[in-house]
This record gives sequence, structure tokens and C-alpha cells, in this order.
Amino acid sequence: MLPGWAGSSEEAMMRNNLGLALVSLGDDTPGAAELERARALYDRLSQPQGVARTQINLGQVYRRRGDLARASASYVEALQIFRRFGDQRPIVDVLNSLGLLARQQGRLDQASDYYTQSLGAAQQVQDLGGQAQALGNLGAVYQIQGKLDQARSCYYEALAHYEALGDVRGQALMWGNLGQVDGLEHRLEDALAAHQRSLTLQQVAGATADIGISQVNLASALRDLDRRSEAESLYLAAVETGRQLGDLRVQDRALGGLAILRSMQGRFDEARALLTEALDLQRRRGDILAQVETLYKFGVIARDEGQGVAQLAEILRPAWDLAQEHDAGRWLVTIAWLLGDAAMDERLLQAYNYYATAAAVARQHGDERRYRMGLDTIGRNVRELIEHGQAEDAAFVCRYVIEFWEQMELAEWVKDGIAEINGLIPQPVAGARAGKSGT
Repeated sequence: MLPGWAGSSEEAMMRNNLGLALVSLGDDTPGAAELERARALYDRLSQPQGVARTQINLGQVYRRRGDLARASASYVEALQIFRRFGDQRPIVDVLNSLGLLARQQGRLDQASDYYTQSLGAAQQVQDLGGQAQALGNLGAVYQIQGKLDQARSCYYEALAHYEALGDVRGQALMWGNLGQVDGLEHRLEDALAAHQRSLTLQQVAGATADIGISQVNLASALRDLDRRSEAESLYLAAVETGRQLGDLRVQDRALGGLAILRSMQGRFDEARALLTEALDLQRRRGDILAQVETLYKFGVIARDEGQGVAQLAEILRPAWDLAQEHDAGRWLVTIAWLLGDAAMDERLLQAYNYYATAAAVARQHGDERRYRMGLDTIGRNVRELIEHGQAEDAAFVCRYVIEFWEQMELAEWVKDGIAEINGLIPQPVAGARAGKSGT
């Protein structure tokens, strides 16, 4: 042993670096142990900034394990230290990390606040990389909320920063995000091109875990285009990548995508087994929004299997309740829409109830695009009733939907809805009491 090395700042630094190397190799437990030793050494040496840097690294390990409480405590301690010393650059990263934790737990407003603070701190020190990271994360919150135009704007601004910096990995991440937005807008060929570009850039960057996520995204784009064999190969490759790395997120994303493919193939029991495995991983990670998505996918499988709307509503109840608890507007709209489509053949009025719910929730969350889609869906179906000589039924549906909105206390825009559909029926719409139901 070198003279004077034991118990020195050099030992603390070396243990910190050893911990990071072990974690990168997938050895989380010994890696975390070395980071803890480094933190304790920095503390004994009264080097708080060393403590803070090590706490950031520990936070990343805990988050990856799904120990969100310890991750949050590590990040908060680091943030307090950096603020005490006025060290702005690491504050940018810590705020982003706290935002990721909040988003993972479904606390979207808090996540947005952390990201906005991070963006401001990055702008203050002219840190383009920090700005790009915060913008990309803000875009992800907007995407979850269904505010796709705002999400796309954030992603493109972040992409421009990453291009200016020559950051290939950052560019790959933003192209993947843009591909997701294209997919949500049903621009399937654009989504495919964006995800192909993302995967190519990730391979250039050599980021193995990110390659796994890009494989999942590209597989989903291929699946949506009915290129099932190619999609299956990529999903299976991503599952294997995740298992080799011990990366739970890559695994659960790949398993969830593969489950939908199995459902499309009519292999429903296999699909449910894959979703159950994915849900277990998401619960271990503490990722609330991923759990909502997986619970929703159980409903997709039930629909594909031909189950009726009553059974479908029961299966989707856990997804609806969890999304409602965490104000996940995008998923509330998606769930209501799936139920509306399922009810069209069985319970027409209930279908309009679901479509009205989707439109109302979209409007409440500032998602103008999907509010208009909901209104257009109602209007299109009303026109079909009229064309089939069922004007009286059309009038009843219009009254029902408008009164439904009024009961939801959306008076500030219900008149717009009346204006949209009033011309569809042979007489002016007047309110008529109709009951409201949930999902």
C-alpha cells in the first residue's frame, strides 16, 4: 500500500471510480458497497462536495434497483450541498435526476417543476448539454400528459443542442422520443424512420442499455406496420440485452411490447404471462406510469380475445384507478377510448359516455388535439345515425353528451361543444338529464 494512501481523498476517489466501473459492468451490489465506502471517507475527511458527487452516483444505483426512497434521499442531500456552495453545474444534473424520480412515481407536476428549475440553472451557466437534458425530460412529461405539440417542440430544441455539441447519444435519445410522438399521432412510417435513426446513432455511440430501448421502440414501430417477424426478433434481442445487463427497464419494455405482438398472433395466455412478468419488474422499479401502461395492455389483450365491454371495463379498472390517482391524463384518455370502441357494437349510449369522458379528460389536461378527436368521433357517429334515419336518436345522444359535460363542470367550453354538434341534428340541442358513469 502506498504511504499515506489509506483514508485519503485519493482512496475515496479511487473507490468512487471502482464503484462506478462495477455498476457499469452490472455488478450493482459490490459497486454500491464501494460507493458507500467512498462516501464515508469523504465525510470523515470533511469534503462535502466529494460526499455530494458520491451521493449522485449512489442515487443512480438505487434508482436502477427500484429503491426510490433511498435514491431520492441521496439526490436531495447532494442538492443541498451543491446549493450551499453555489455550485450550479451539478445542480442541473441533480434536479434532472429528482425530476426523473418524480415522473417515475407519477408525480408529473413535481417532475415538471424540477425540470424547469434544471433548465433555468443550465441557462444561467450557459450549459447546452444541461439545457438539452432538461428540455428532453420536459418533453417526456408533456408526452405523458398528451400535449404532443409541446413535447415535439421540446424534443426538437433538445436535438438542436445535442447536434451543436456533437453528442451522438443525446441525438439518438431525441430521435427515439420523436418516433414515439409520431407513433402516437399514427404517422407510422415517420415513426419507423425516427426509430431506425435512433438505433443507428445508439450503435455508433456504443451505449448498450440505450441500444436495448431503441430496439424495443423500433420493434414496436415494425409491429404497428404488421412486420411481425422483424418485430419479434428485435423484442427478443432487447429482452436478452436487458437480462445480460440486469437492466429491469429494458426487460419490462421489451416484455410488454412482445406481449402485444403475442396477442396479435392470438397467443393470449403467453401474452398475459409476459405482461405479468413485466408488471413485476415495474413494481420492483417503482415505476407507476409503466405499471399503468401494462395494466392497460391487459385490456388490449382482452379486446383482442373478443371479451365484451363489461369484462373489459372490469379488467381495465386497475389501470384507470392508478392513472386517476397519479393524474396521468394521456392514459385516462386512452383507456376511455378503448372502452368506447368496445362498446360501439353492444351499448351505444355507453360508448358515447366513454368518448365524452375521453374528450373531457383531454380538455382538462390541455390536450386540445385529442379533445378535438373525441368531439369529431362523437360527431361522426351522430352523422351516421342521421344518415340511417335515426335523427331522434342522434338528438338524444347530443343532449346526453352535452349534459354529461355540464355535469363535469366544464361550462367554460361546453358551449363550444354545442356549437360543434348543434348543426348535426334537425332541432336545437337542449339539456336533458342523463346519468354519468365511470370507466
